[in-house]
Amino acid sequence: MGKLLQEVLTMLAYIVRRVLLMIPTLIITSILIFIIIQLPPGDFATSLQADVASSGGGQDAAMLENIRHRYGLDQPLPIQYLRWIAGFPRGDFGYSLEWNAPVWDLIADRLGFTILLSGLALVFMWFVSVPIGVYSATHKYSLGDNALTFLGFLGLSVPDFMLGLIYLVGATLLLNMSAGGMFSSAMEKAPWSLAKVLDMLNH
Repeated sequence: MGKLLQEVLTMLAYIVRRVLLMIPTLIITSILIFIIIQLPPGDFATSLQADVASSGGGQDAAMLENIRHRYGLDQPLPIQYLRWIAGFPRGDFGYSLEWNAPVWDLIADRLGFTILLSGLALVFMWFVSVPIGVYSATHKYSLGDNALTFLGFLGLSVPDFMLGLIYLVGATLLLNMSAGGMFSSAMEKAPWSLAKVLDMLNH
């Protein structure tokens, strides 16, 4: 019993250490992301001015300064970072000037489908990988094992976006399926039903 308790405490200490290590990792990652975002010259006001100018219009300099002041773009970079990071604990991820909406609303609109897609991908992976693993373990060095191992290495070596494009082309041209989007055009605006769920699973 004492040995089991010691192993449990060791595991808990390991988990606590890993969780505590996440904090500096998140901080360093957020700083790097912020720096990368700030690397291109100019800011949103500059981009807005360029967009308006390209469409033949003009932007008032006072209005641009007002936008910079309103969103803290005229502040030093450390102050901008602190303002940006301060909202995270409250669930405030800022305001998207590009989409003219709170960032959390934009994330929330897509979060459900992202979780659904990840869950379905995980289930599909289990259904494919577990039988392949069992077959490879019971038929070691056979032709089937070598072929499946080759396909596995091929899948790992090809970039995900390339595999995605191959799947889209294969589904569209070879299987005559609509592989774009989450729903077919007929079901996109339809109320939820079994037919809509099946249409979504098909996509």
